[in-house]
Amino acid sequence: QKRPLRFQQRSYDKREEAVITTILTTLNDHPATTVLLNVNSKKLLKRTKILLLKSGLSDQAVDIVTRDTMATSPEYRSATEQSRFTRRVILTTSVLDCGVNILNTGRVQIIMLDEKNEDTIIQVANRFRTADAIDVMLFSSKNRGTSKQAQHKQRTKNQVPLFNEQHHFLQTLLSAEMVAEAFNAAHGRNHTADCGVGRKSISRLQDTMLHFNTKNNRWSTDECAIMHRIHTLRLAMKTPDNVATALEGYGFLRIVDDPAPKPGTLLSPELVEEVRKETRRETLEQEETVLNLLEHKTAYFLAALNTLSRSKALKDTLPTICPESLLPMMKQHPETTAILTNFAALLREQRTETLVRYYSEARTLGFDHQEAVHLVRTNKDPRTWASFTERLAIKQREAISLAGLTDSILSKHDREKLR
Repeated sequence: QKRPLRFQQRSYDKREEAVITTILTTLNDHPATTVLLNVNSKKLLKRTKILLLKSGLSDQAVDIVTRDTMATSPEYRSATEQSRFTRRVILTTSVLDCGVNILNTGRVQIIMLDEKNEDTIIQVANRFRTADAIDVMLFSSKNRGTSKQAQHKQRTKNQVPLFNEQHHFLQTLLSAEMVAEAFNAAHGRNHTADCGVGRKSISRLQDTMLHFNTKNNRWSTDECAIMHRIHTLRLAMKTPDNVATALEGYGFLRIVDDPAPKPGTLLSPELVEEVRKETRRETLEQEETVLNLLEHKTAYFLAALNTLSRSKALKDTLPTICPESLLPMMKQHPETTAILTNFAALLREQRTETLVRYYSEARTLGFDHQEAVHLVRTNKDPRTWASFTERLAIKQREAISLAGLTDSILSKHDREKLR
Protein backbone atom coordinates (compact mmCIF):
# COMPACT_ATOMS: atom_id res chain seq x y z
CA GLN A 1 0.00 0.00 0.00
CA LYS A 2 1.43 3.35 -1.06
CA ARG A 3 1.10 5.82 1.79
CA PRO A 4 1.50 9.61 1.52
CA LEU A 5 5.03 10.25 2.81
CA ARG A 6 6.20 13.86 3.06
CA PHE A 7 9.26 15.58 4.54
CA GLN A 8 10.48 19.07 5.32
CA GLN A 9 13.98 20.23 6.23
CA ARG A 10 14.34 22.96 8.84
CA SER A 11 17.18 24.50 10.82
CA TYR A 12 17.39 25.42 14.48
CA ASP A 13 19.43 27.62 16.80
CA LYS A 14 18.27 25.94 20.03
CA ARG A 15 17.03 22.37 20.02
CA GLU A 16 14.46 22.55 22.82
CA GLU A 17 12.89 25.72 21.43
CA ALA A 18 12.58 24.29 17.91
CA VAL A 19 11.15 20.97 19.10
CA ILE A 20 8.62 22.41 21.57
CA THR A 21 7.43 25.09 19.14
CA THR A 22 6.91 22.51 16.38
CA ILE A 23 5.03 20.08 18.64
CA LEU A 24 2.73 22.69 20.18
CA THR A 25 2.00 24.31 16.81
CA THR A 26 1.14 20.94 15.30
CA LEU A 27 -1.17 19.99 18.17
CA ASN A 28 -2.92 23.36 18.00
CA ASP A 29 -3.43 23.29 14.23
CA HIS A 30 -4.14 19.53 13.93
CA PRO A 31 -5.47 18.21 17.28
CA ALA A 32 -5.85 14.62 16.03
CA THR A 33 -2.17 14.31 15.02
CA THR A 34 0.16 11.79 16.70
CA VAL A 35 3.62 13.36 17.20
CA LEU A 36 6.73 11.19 17.49
CA LEU A 37 10.05 12.79 18.52
CA ASN A 38 12.90 10.41 17.63
CA VAL A 39 16.31 11.42 18.98
CA ASN A 40 19.07 9.48 20.74
CA SER A 41 19.40 11.80 23.73
CA LYS A 42 17.65 10.77 26.94
CA LYS A 43 18.45 14.13 28.56
CA LEU A 44 16.81 16.02 25.71
CA LEU A 45 13.73 13.77 25.93
CA LYS A 46 13.39 14.43 29.67
CA ARG A 47 13.72 18.20 29.22
CA THR A 48 11.24 18.11 26.34
CA LYS A 49 8.63 16.34 28.45
CA ILE A 50 9.02 18.82 31.30
CA LEU A 51 8.72 21.77 28.91
CA LEU A 52 5.62 20.27 27.29
CA LEU A 53 3.99 19.82 30.70
CA LYS A 54 4.86 23.38 31.67
CA SER A 55 3.40 24.57 28.35
CA GLY A 56 -0.03 23.14 29.15
CA LEU A 57 -0.02 19.51 28.01
CA SER A 58 -1.29 16.94 30.50
CA ASP A 59 0.89 14.13 31.79
CA GLN A 60 -1.51 11.64 30.17
CA ALA A 61 -0.75 13.09 26.73
CA VAL A 62 3.05 12.54 26.77
CA ASP A 63 5.20 9.45 27.31
CA ILE A 64 8.93 8.70 27.08
CA VAL A 65 9.98 5.37 25.55
CA THR A 66 13.66 4.45 25.98
CA ARG A 67 15.53 1.30 26.88
CA ASP A 68 15.48 2.45 30.51
CA THR A 69 11.69 2.95 30.58
CA MET A 70 10.57 -0.02 28.48
CA ALA A 71 9.43 -1.99 31.54
CA THR A 72 7.23 0.83 32.87
CA SER A 73 6.18 2.78 29.77
CA PRO A 74 2.44 2.43 29.00
CA GLU A 75 3.01 3.44 25.37
CA TYR A 76 5.69 0.79 24.86
CA ARG A 77 3.31 -1.82 26.25
CA SER A 78 0.53 -0.53 24.03
CA ALA A 79 2.77 -0.50 20.93
CA THR A 80 4.05 -4.05 21.47
CA GLU A 81 0.77 -5.62 22.59
CA GLN A 82 -1.86 -3.68 20.61
CA SER A 83 0.29 -2.04 17.87
CA ARG A 84 -1.11 1.38 18.72
CA PHE A 85 -0.15 4.63 20.41
CA THR A 86 -2.78 6.09 22.73
CA ARG A 87 -1.10 9.38 23.65
CA ARG A 88 -0.67 12.48 21.54
CA VAL A 89 3.12 12.87 21.93
CA ILE A 90 5.67 10.02 22.04
CA LEU A 91 9.28 10.86 22.92
CA THR A 92 11.58 7.99 22.02
CA THR A 93 15.09 6.90 21.13
CA SER A 94 16.00 4.26 18.53
CA VAL A 95 14.31 1.58 20.66
CA LEU A 96 11.23 1.79 18.39
CA ASP A 97 13.12 1.95 15.08
CA CYS A 98 12.49 -1.69 14.19
CA GLY A 99 10.36 -4.65 15.24
CA VAL A 100 7.28 -2.54 16.05
CA ASN A 101 4.24 -2.02 13.82
CA ILE A 102 1.97 0.93 14.65
CA LEU A 103 -1.57 0.76 13.27
CA ASN A 104 -2.72 4.28 14.19
CA THR A 105 -4.77 6.01 11.52
CA GLY A 106 -4.99 9.72 10.89
CA ARG A 107 -2.06 12.12 10.58
CA VAL A 108 1.39 11.37 12.02
CA GLN A 109 4.25 13.83 12.44
CA ILE A 110 7.81 12.56 13.05
CA ILE A 111 10.50 14.95 14.30
CA MET A 112 14.19 14.03 13.97
CA LEU A 113 17.30 16.09 14.81
CA ASP A 114 20.57 16.06 12.85
CA GLU A 115 19.73 12.78 11.13
CA LYS A 116 21.68 12.15 7.91
CA ASN A 117 20.93 8.47 7.42
CA GLU A 118 18.01 8.19 5.01
CA ASP A 119 17.65 4.49 5.89
CA THR A 120 16.93 5.42 9.52
CA ILE A 121 14.41 8.07 8.44
CA ILE A 122 12.61 5.59 6.17
CA GLN A 123 12.71 2.91 8.87
CA VAL A 124 11.09 5.17 11.48
CA ALA A 125 8.43 6.41 9.03
CA ASN A 126 7.55 2.84 8.06
CA ARG A 127 6.67 1.97 11.65
CA PHE A 128 3.28 3.57 10.93
CA ARG A 129 1.61 1.02 8.65
CA THR A 130 -1.89 2.46 8.27
CA ALA A 131 -1.50 6.23 8.80
CA ASP A 132 -3.40 8.51 6.43
CA ALA A 133 -0.47 10.94 6.21
CA ILE A 134 3.11 10.81 7.49
CA ASP A 135 5.08 14.08 7.74
CA VAL A 136 8.77 13.93 8.71
CA MET A 137 10.39 17.11 10.04
CA LEU A 138 14.20 16.97 9.73
CA PHE A 139 16.01 19.58 11.83
CA SER A 140 19.68 20.46 11.45
CA SER A 141 21.74 22.99 13.37
CA LYS A 142 22.29 26.41 11.83
CA ASN A 143 25.63 26.84 13.59
CA ARG A 144 27.09 23.42 12.80
CA GLY A 145 30.15 23.78 10.62
CA THR A 146 30.15 27.59 10.47
CA SER A 147 32.95 28.41 12.93
CA LYS A 148 36.60 27.97 12.01
CA GLN A 149 37.05 25.36 14.73
CA ALA A 150 34.02 23.39 13.53
CA GLN A 151 35.18 23.58 9.91
CA HIS A 152 38.65 22.32 10.87
CA LYS A 153 37.09 19.51 12.91
CA GLN A 154 34.82 18.57 10.01
CA ARG A 155 37.75 18.51 7.55
CA THR A 156 39.73 16.30 9.92
CA LYS A 157 36.74 14.02 10.45
CA ASN A 158 36.03 13.66 6.74
CA GLN A 159 39.64 13.10 5.77
CA VAL A 160 40.43 9.51 4.88
CA PRO A 161 43.16 8.59 7.42
CA LEU A 162 45.24 6.62 4.88
CA PHE A 163 46.46 9.82 3.23
CA ASN A 164 48.35 11.73 5.92
CA GLU A 165 51.90 11.44 7.19
CA GLN A 166 50.94 10.62 10.76
CA HIS A 167 48.88 7.63 9.68
CA HIS A 168 51.74 6.33 7.48
CA PHE A 169 53.94 6.29 10.60
CA LEU A 170 51.23 4.64 12.70
CA GLN A 171 50.59 2.08 9.98
CA THR A 172 54.30 1.18 9.94
CA LEU A 173 54.30 0.84 13.73
CA LEU A 174 51.11 -1.23 13.53
CA SER A 175 52.69 -3.54 10.94
CA ALA A 176 55.65 -4.13 13.28
CA GLU A 177 53.27 -5.03 16.11
CA MET A 178 51.38 -7.40 13.81
CA VAL A 179 54.57 -9.18 12.76
CA ALA A 180 55.65 -9.50 16.41
CA GLU A 181 52.24 -10.83 17.39
CA ALA A 182 52.26 -13.47 14.66
CA PHE A 183 55.90 -14.45 15.41
CA ASN A 184 55.29 -14.83 19.15
CA ALA A 185 52.13 -16.85 18.58
CA ALA A 186 53.84 -19.14 16.07
CA HIS A 187 56.70 -19.84 18.51
CA GLY A 188 54.49 -20.44 21.50
CA ARG A 189 55.39 -17.23 23.33
CA ASN A 190 53.12 -15.13 25.49
CA HIS A 191 51.76 -12.93 22.71
CA THR A 192 49.42 -10.85 24.89
CA ALA A 193 51.97 -9.40 27.32
CA ASP A 194 53.93 -6.68 25.57
CA CYS A 195 52.64 -6.36 22.01
CA GLY A 196 49.49 -6.74 20.00
CA VAL A 197 46.64 -4.68 18.71
CA GLY A 198 44.08 -3.99 21.40
CA ARG A 199 41.06 -1.76 21.91
CA LYS A 200 43.22 1.23 22.91
CA SER A 201 46.30 0.70 20.74
CA ILE A 202 47.85 3.03 18.20
CA SER A 203 45.23 2.97 15.48
CA ARG A 204 41.57 2.56 16.38
CA LEU A 205 40.71 2.42 12.68
CA GLN A 206 42.84 -0.67 12.15
CA ASP A 207 41.77 -2.18 15.50
CA THR A 208 38.19 -2.45 14.28
CA MET A 209 39.15 -3.82 10.87
CA LEU A 210 41.64 -6.54 11.84
CA HIS A 211 41.60 -9.48 14.19
CA PHE A 212 44.22 -12.13 14.98
CA ASN A 213 43.25 -15.77 14.49
CA THR A 214 45.11 -17.61 17.27
CA LYS A 215 44.32 -21.03 15.80
CA ASN A 216 45.92 -20.35 12.43
CA ASN A 217 48.36 -17.68 13.75
CA ARG A 218 47.47 -15.15 11.08
CA TRP A 219 45.71 -11.81 10.72
CA SER A 220 42.33 -11.53 9.04
CA THR A 221 40.26 -8.57 7.89
CA ASP A 222 36.86 -7.88 9.35
CA GLU A 223 34.70 -7.11 6.31
CA CYS A 224 31.72 -6.01 8.41
CA ALA A 225 33.87 -3.47 10.29
CA ILE A 226 35.26 -2.12 7.01
CA MET A 227 31.75 -1.69 5.62
CA HIS A 228 30.67 0.06 8.83
CA ARG A 229 33.64 2.45 8.62
CA ILE A 230 32.84 3.31 5.00
CA HIS A 231 29.20 3.86 5.93
CA THR A 232 30.20 6.17 8.84
CA LEU A 233 32.49 8.16 6.55
CA ARG A 234 29.72 8.48 3.95
CA LEU A 235 27.27 9.83 6.55
CA ALA A 236 29.83 12.37 7.82
CA MET A 237 30.25 13.80 4.31
CA LYS A 238 26.53 13.82 3.43
CA THR A 239 24.72 17.15 2.95
CA PRO A 240 21.01 17.95 3.50
CA ASP A 241 20.56 18.01 -0.29
CA ASN A 242 21.87 14.43 -0.49
CA VAL A 243 19.36 13.35 2.16
CA ALA A 244 16.52 15.11 0.32
CA THR A 245 17.45 13.47 -2.98
CA ALA A 246 17.51 10.02 -1.37
CA LEU A 247 14.11 10.53 0.29
CA GLU A 248 12.57 11.80 -2.95
CA GLY A 249 13.97 8.76 -4.72
CA TYR A 250 12.22 6.52 -2.18
CA GLY A 251 8.87 8.27 -2.70
CA PHE A 252 8.77 11.12 -0.17
CA LEU A 253 7.30 14.44 -1.29
CA ARG A 254 8.89 17.69 -0.16
CA ILE A 255 6.61 19.99 1.88
CA VAL A 256 6.78 23.48 0.37
CA ASP A 257 3.56 25.18 1.48
CA ASP A 258 3.93 24.81 5.26
CA PRO A 259 6.06 27.62 6.77
CA ALA A 260 8.09 26.90 9.88
CA PRO A 261 6.66 28.39 13.11
CA LYS A 262 8.44 31.44 14.44
CA PRO A 263 10.73 30.60 17.38
CA GLY A 264 10.28 32.24 20.73
CA THR A 265 6.54 32.77 20.49
CA LEU A 266 5.50 29.76 22.59
CA LEU A 267 8.53 29.21 24.81
CA SER A 268 10.52 31.76 26.78
CA PRO A 269 14.32 31.42 27.21
CA GLU A 270 13.85 31.83 30.98
CA LEU A 271 11.63 28.74 31.10
CA VAL A 272 14.14 26.68 29.13
CA GLU A 273 16.97 27.72 31.46
CA GLU A 274 14.82 26.94 34.49
CA VAL A 275 14.13 23.43 33.18
CA ARG A 276 17.83 22.92 32.42
CA LYS A 277 18.71 23.81 36.01
CA GLU A 278 15.92 21.61 37.34
CA THR A 279 17.05 18.55 35.36
CA ARG A 280 20.68 19.21 36.29
CA ARG A 281 19.72 19.36 39.97
CA GLU A 282 17.69 16.16 39.63
CA THR A 283 20.64 14.42 37.97
CA LEU A 284 22.98 15.43 40.80
CA GLU A 285 20.48 14.16 43.39
CA GLN A 286 20.18 10.83 41.60
CA GLU A 287 23.97 10.48 41.39
CA GLU A 288 24.28 11.19 45.12
CA THR A 289 21.60 8.57 45.86
CA VAL A 290 23.52 5.99 43.83
CA LEU A 291 26.80 6.80 45.57
CA ASN A 292 25.19 6.65 49.02
CA LEU A 293 23.70 3.23 48.28
CA LEU A 294 27.04 2.09 46.86
CA GLU A 295 28.88 3.34 49.94
CA HIS A 296 26.60 2.13 52.73
CA LYS A 297 24.72 -0.85 51.21
CA THR A 298 27.24 -2.11 48.69
CA ALA A 299 26.34 -5.80 48.45
CA TYR A 300 22.56 -5.24 48.49
CA PHE A 301 22.76 -2.40 45.96
CA LEU A 302 24.97 -4.37 43.55
CA ALA A 303 22.73 -7.42 43.94
CA ALA A 304 19.71 -5.30 43.00
CA LEU A 305 21.59 -3.77 40.07
CA ASN A 306 22.69 -7.22 38.89
CA THR A 307 19.05 -8.32 38.95
CA LEU A 308 17.83 -5.55 36.62
CA SER A 309 20.90 -4.85 34.49
CA ARG A 310 21.20 -6.18 30.95
CA SER A 311 24.90 -5.28 30.68
CA LYS A 312 27.10 -8.35 30.31
CA ALA A 313 30.21 -6.27 31.05
CA LEU A 314 28.75 -5.16 34.37
CA LYS A 315 27.68 -8.68 35.32
CA ASP A 316 31.19 -9.96 34.55
CA THR A 317 32.74 -7.23 36.73
CA LEU A 318 30.60 -7.69 39.84
CA PRO A 319 32.23 -10.94 41.09
CA THR A 320 35.64 -9.24 41.24
CA ILE A 321 34.52 -6.31 43.38
CA CYS A 322 31.71 -7.84 45.44
CA PRO A 323 31.22 -11.62 45.22
CA GLU A 324 28.42 -11.45 47.80
CA SER A 325 26.20 -9.56 45.33
CA LEU A 326 25.84 -12.73 43.24
CA LEU A 327 24.69 -15.00 46.08
CA PRO A 328 21.03 -16.10 45.77
CA MET A 329 20.41 -15.32 49.46
CA MET A 330 21.69 -11.77 48.90
CA LYS A 331 19.21 -11.24 46.03
CA GLN A 332 16.36 -12.37 48.27
CA HIS A 333 17.42 -10.27 51.26
CA PRO A 334 14.87 -7.68 52.48
CA GLU A 335 17.40 -4.86 51.93
CA THR A 336 17.82 -5.90 48.27
CA THR A 337 14.06 -6.14 47.83
CA ALA A 338 13.60 -2.67 49.31
CA ILE A 339 16.18 -1.20 46.91
CA LEU A 340 14.51 -2.92 43.97
CA THR A 341 11.14 -1.54 45.04
CA ASN A 342 12.17 2.03 45.85
CA PHE A 343 14.84 2.65 43.20
CA ALA A 344 13.79 0.49 40.22
CA ALA A 345 13.80 3.41 37.76
CA LEU A 346 17.16 4.64 39.04
CA LEU A 347 18.71 1.17 38.68
CA ARG A 348 17.72 1.08 35.02
CA GLU A 349 19.47 4.38 34.26
CA GLN A 350 22.63 4.14 32.17
CA ARG A 351 24.30 6.71 34.43
CA THR A 352 23.95 4.32 37.40
CA GLU A 353 25.90 1.62 35.57
CA THR A 354 28.52 4.19 34.57
CA LEU A 355 29.16 5.19 38.20
CA VAL A 356 29.39 1.53 39.24
CA ARG A 357 31.84 0.95 36.39
CA TYR A 358 34.01 3.82 37.70
CA TYR A 359 33.85 2.27 41.17
CA SER A 360 34.85 -1.17 39.89
CA GLU A 361 37.72 0.33 37.90
CA ALA A 362 39.03 2.08 41.03
CA ARG A 363 38.77 -1.16 43.01
CA THR A 364 40.63 -3.01 40.24
CA LEU A 365 43.42 -0.42 40.45
CA GLY A 366 43.95 -1.32 44.13
CA PHE A 367 41.91 1.25 46.04
CA ASP A 368 39.79 0.06 48.95
CA HIS A 369 36.03 0.59 49.21
CA GLN A 370 36.05 4.02 50.88
CA GLU A 371 38.81 5.33 48.61
CA ALA A 372 37.01 4.12 45.48
CA VAL A 373 33.72 5.77 46.49
CA HIS A 374 35.56 9.01 47.29
CA LEU A 375 37.32 8.95 43.90
CA VAL A 376 34.06 8.38 42.02
CA ARG A 377 32.31 11.16 43.98
CA THR A 378 35.05 13.69 43.20
CA ASN A 379 35.70 12.61 39.58
CA LYS A 380 32.26 11.46 38.39
CA ASP A 381 32.20 13.66 35.29
CA PRO A 382 33.32 11.45 32.34
CA ARG A 383 36.05 13.86 31.22
CA THR A 384 37.28 14.30 34.78
CA TRP A 385 37.40 10.52 35.29
CA ALA A 386 39.37 10.02 32.06
CA SER A 387 41.83 12.73 33.12
CA PHE A 388 42.17 11.20 36.58
CA THR A 389 42.94 7.71 35.27
CA GLU A 390 45.50 9.15 32.83
CA ARG A 391 47.25 11.05 35.65
CA LEU A 392 47.17 7.89 37.76
CA ALA A 393 48.85 5.92 34.96
CA ILE A 394 51.61 8.56 34.75
CA LYS A 395 52.19 8.33 38.52
CA GLN A 396 52.37 4.54 38.27
CA ARG A 397 54.94 4.78 35.51
CA GLU A 398 57.05 7.23 37.56
CA ALA A 399 56.91 4.96 40.62
CA ILE A 400 57.89 1.91 38.57
CA SER A 401 60.79 3.78 36.98
CA LEU A 402 62.08 5.05 40.35
CA ALA A 403 61.96 1.54 41.77
CA GLY A 404 63.97 0.18 38.84
CA LEU A 405 61.17 -2.20 37.83
CA THR A 406 59.45 -2.91 34.50
CA ASP A 407 55.85 -2.81 33.37
CA SER A 408 55.62 -6.59 33.67
CA ILE A 409 54.78 -6.28 37.39
CA LEU A 410 51.47 -4.66 36.50
CA SER A 411 48.23 -6.33 35.54
CA LYS A 412 47.12 -6.46 31.90
CA HIS A 413 44.58 -3.69 32.62
CA ASP A 414 47.29 -1.34 33.96
CA ARG A 415 49.66 -2.13 31.12
CA GLU A 416 46.99 -1.08 28.65
CA LYS A 417 46.53 2.15 30.61
CA LEU A 418 50.26 2.89 30.43
CA ARG A 419 50.39 2.22 26.69
